[in-house]
Amino acid sequence: MSAVIVRHSSPRRPRRRRVGTHETLLIRYKFDPTTGTVEEWHRQVAAFISALEADPELAGRISYRCLKVRDGRDYYHLAEPMDEEAAKLLQQRDWFKRYTRRRSASAAAPSRCCRSR
Repeated sequence: MSAVIVRHSSPRRPRRRRVGTHETLLIRYKFDPTTGTVEEWHRQVAAFISALEADPELAGRISYRCLKVRDGRDYYHLAEPMDEEAAKLLQQRDWFKRYTRRRSASAAAPSRCCRSR
């Protein structure tokens, strides 16, 4: 399977990892063309990543990457909070809640594929 990176966040601060305290979430989406255009989908993802990078409490604490399967409608989103507090802060943000609602509405069967520690 080949994939193309759509966009990813680049932490501004150096990554600080403590073994066993972070996890990587792999979330799979299948784009549903009846809900809008691919360009709209990509703009929403880019706006989410921009909000993540601009948040003073979260900048550099969560890595977020989006990959698209070449010649298909499948997308893979990889989210890696550097610590539990960062994940909890993210879930409290209104812009995160809006983004996840839109993702669910514009994708067929979003699913959390796996967690890795």
